Amino acid sequence: MSENKVKNQSQEFRYIHKTEDESKASYDILIENRQIFEADASADKLDYQIAAFSGTLTATFDIFWVGDFSLSDAQSWGRKKVSDFVLKVSQSKGYKGTELDGAIKYLEKSYKIPSDRLTNEFGGGLQHHLRDFVHHPTIVGLIMSILSQFTGKGYGTDTDGNFIIKDFPNDELIGSTFKEKIFNGTVIWAFHLVSDMAGSSLSAGKGTGIPGPILSFFKEISALPVVKDITVKYLEDDIKFSALISKIFNSTYFKGVRVDLRTELGVANELSRQALPVLLNDCIVKAFYFVRRLCIEVQEKDVHSLADLKKLNAKNFIPANSRALARMLTISSITFNVVEKSAAFTKATIKNKGIKDNFVKDFLLNINFIGVAHFAVTFKHDAKFIYEDIKGLFQIKVDKVIDDYQREVLIPSVEIETRIDNRNLYFYTFDQLLKKVVRSRDALSSPLHASIRENMGQFYDIGGSDFRIYKSIVSTNENRAVSATSKLLIKMFEQNGIHYEMYPVEPMFSRMLPEEQMFILDKNGKRIGCSVTSKTRSFSPDKIERLKEYGIDAVKFIRLNNPKGDIAIRAFEQEMESAAKQSDGFIQMTLIKDFFDTYFGPDEFSVFMEYVTDFNERARTCVGFNTVIAPSDDSIAKFKKSKSKMLQSYDYLKKLPGDINKDQANILYDNYIKRGLYRAMTGSCNFADSFVSSEWYYSINRVTNSLDQTAVVTGYLKSVEQLLYSIVRLSIDSGNTIKRKGANDLMDFTTANEDLIDTSLGSLIRFAKHYGGIFAVNSYVKRHIVDTLIDWRVNYRNDHLHKDNLYDSKEIDAIRVKAIYLYFLLLGGCKIDESDFDAFGVVSLEAEANIHMRQFAFSQKRFEKWINPILNYGLPKDAKGIIFNIYERDFFDKEDYGWDLQLIATSSYTEEDYNWTLDEMSPLGHDMFCWKAQYSEAEALSEAVNAVKEYIINGQFSEELKRYSAVVVSYISYHKDFWGEHNEVVYRKD
Repeated sequence: MSENKVKNQSQEFRYIHKTEDESKASYDILIENRQIFEADASADKLDYQIAAFSGTLTATFDIFWVGDFSLSDAQSWGRKKVSDFVLKVSQSKGYKGTELDGAIKYLEKSYKIPSDRLTNEFGGGLQHHLRDFVHHPTIVGLIMSILSQFTGKGYGTDTDGNFIIKDFPNDELIGSTFKEKIFNGTVIWAFHLVSDMAGSSLSAGKGTGIPGPILSFFKEISALPVVKDITVKYLEDDIKFSALISKIFNSTYFKGVRVDLRTELGVANELSRQALPVLLNDCIVKAFYFVRRLCIEVQEKDVHSLADLKKLNAKNFIPANSRALARMLTISSITFNVVEKSAAFTKATIKNKGIKDNFVKDFLLNINFIGVAHFAVTFKHDAKFIYEDIKGLFQIKVDKVIDDYQREVLIPSVEIETRIDNRNLYFYTFDQLLKKVVRSRDALSSPLHASIRENMGQFYDIGGSDFRIYKSIVSTNENRAVSATSKLLIKMFEQNGIHYEMYPVEPMFSRMLPEEQMFILDKNGKRIGCSVTSKTRSFSPDKIERLKEYGIDAVKFIRLNNPKGDIAIRAFEQEMESAAKQSDGFIQMTLIKDFFDTYFGPDEFSVFMEYVTDFNERARTCVGFNTVIAPSDDSIAKFKKSKSKMLQSYDYLKKLPGDINKDQANILYDNYIKRGLYRAMTGSCNFADSFVSSEWYYSINRVTNSLDQTAVVTGYLKSVEQLLYSIVRLSIDSGNTIKRKGANDLMDFTTANEDLIDTSLGSLIRFAKHYGGIFAVNSYVKRHIVDTLIDWRVNYRNDHLHKDNLYDSKEIDAIRVKAIYLYFLLLGGCKIDESDFDAFGVVSLEAEANIHMRQFAFSQKRFEKWINPILNYGLPKDAKGIIFNIYERDFFDKEDYGWDLQLIATSSYTEEDYNWTLDEMSPLGHDMFCWKAQYSEAEALSEAVNAVKEYIINGQFSEELKRYSAVVVSYISYHKDFWGEHNEVVYRKD
């Protein structure tokens, strides 16, 4: 293998062969260390037996001495402690009595808060302490208390758990100064909560207290949008999470036990009781470990006197940081939980006899929660030792297998290659290139350029304007393809770890001549400047001297050709020899395939060509010889929008007969225009597709007397029939009859028979004439609509679909005008309810706007989807800075309002001014991030700045951005007499 031969798309990992003696020695050391390690750290059978015995003993102690977890006992204990606390606080504030009700009354009178004025709004005496956030002993409660002082409003939830805000009836308890508001919102609030802890003065010690911190927290998060609609099972019903919290608080869930602050304090006390058997289990295991290891240590070190104690190594018997002890604690904890949970399950089963809901509650009340938590901790501690055991055994096995293998095959090294998949890079490169093709096509095909071409007055115009557009698009984008291939190779060098450097070219020239982006590779100690090109190139003697001065020993042109056949290959070889001869060997040439084979392996070029071929096909389809025949989705969308405006502004009323009264004309106009039914003709139904297709061909058609033009109007002819059937179908399954297909008799017009009915235009007209109820106009206008349909069928549709060919442009115009008038009569004169709009492909104007706004609204997810491939593949390695430019769209197109964001890499950076933002290295602006929003320039800048900042913190390729000297977001304004810029630095490297 030659030194500079780079393996096929691979990174190389070498396992250096050891001699047989070295391998055996290293393996023996591993085994020896492993045996020492196991002897020192492993628990034995007796250790496991004692651990299991301890777990069983303490679990029995828990079952018979600690007993069940009792919410009732917890509540009683909590009530006593809280009552004593409230009494002491009130006495410290001047209360002279010894009764709890008097103490509560004293505090209630001394420390009033305005939220109590909203008791009824927040659920009355039973629920307002829970629903009113100001009564929560949490940080949220404190914030809401202070906020209420400054806003005069209370904050909480309604019956359904929705967050609500209520005005205080007066400002009597609102502070008048800043200090008073803070004092009232903190100190007064705290003492008021103390007055509410033990219930009201009328039911001291037993009434409704305040929720504890845990229940308060769950009530607060239950009002969040992401949590509000979560449901849980309660008895036989699904109830909201918020409702479950209320049931727990008001003693509905746990019968007779109100889970308030007092109960939460009691629960903490109950859990401390449960901790005793768990701690006892821990102590027994550790004590046994200590005594046994100490005895072993004394015996091994031959300790017979106090003086010999210094021989002992405390690490061998102290119950800490030991693999054996960790395993013993895990065994004892597992045993404890198995015995204790089995007893809990048995007790709950016997008590409830299969009643599911009560069984779950009783089972939970019987288990030792501290024991569960202790098991989690012990297992986590032991898990790392288990992992190390498995890892150590696996490593020894792997080392032995490799060692045995090498001894057998006796090779100096083993080379393991991992293929690097470049497909994502190919996809990104050619996707970006296709976007540039589309943009150039749309730009050169725009009305602005069409007007310029028409007014230029081309003297000799053999190819015509379409050919000049085509030639311009092809030439521009083939040059771009050369540049894209050069950047692709550079990125592949980076991915494959191939060293290269860029030839220094002024940024201005690199943009004007992207093919001049030369990269330099080392080959056999020489620096070879490589340039991708699609044609024969030569350098002047002066240019060759400049290259040599930079240390370049030769220039190699990588030709984007793939010659096939002997003649083509010989022609290239002659060209290559001629270039080398004229430059004394300084100019070299190679085919792109040979370059791929040398640097990326023989298989990679075929993968590359898959993407090149696909790009060529897509680009040809996109451009075509006539640039308007293969429109993009975006072009169709814009075309539909323009057609919708045309239909909306068409003067239909002038075409109506003069004897149709004004009221009937208004019905037609209101239905079609004001209700927006005209938009059905550019919607999603088949009749709309037919109409839009004919409009498209009509807009590009050049009528010639030599060819039949029926194809241009086929869509108009079909659309009327398809639209009429959509209207008739609204009466399906209504008891009506319709002509049977291929017969003269009638059949029921039902969904089941739909495939059998005659949907030809004549059949549909007869249905409309017979069932006048489908119309929304009077009988005179009905007759006019039916007569117009009959005239259309006889003189327009049948003539041109069945009998006569079409050559005259006037006939095309007449068919088009008649079809547009019929759309107006049918959609304006028939009964189409709002509920039927979907069936006609019509979305309400408001819904359409909302959908469009949502689809193209700014979101971090869309932003990251746009920027990730650019940062991964699209930025030059030697760039210094990054600039995000924001442009407002509606300056040019009031209908296509919104914002564009482009990313540019720059070749320089300086803190003195922003001129460096103009030193663009690569025109990445063809790939824009677009979003819809109607807000100010400052808001657009803020939106982009926040998105970039968020990406720098959490983005997938944030480290890629951080390697540049600076990242700036800049707003480019068209609304000034000059280009005004506002820049904000979002990141600067230290």
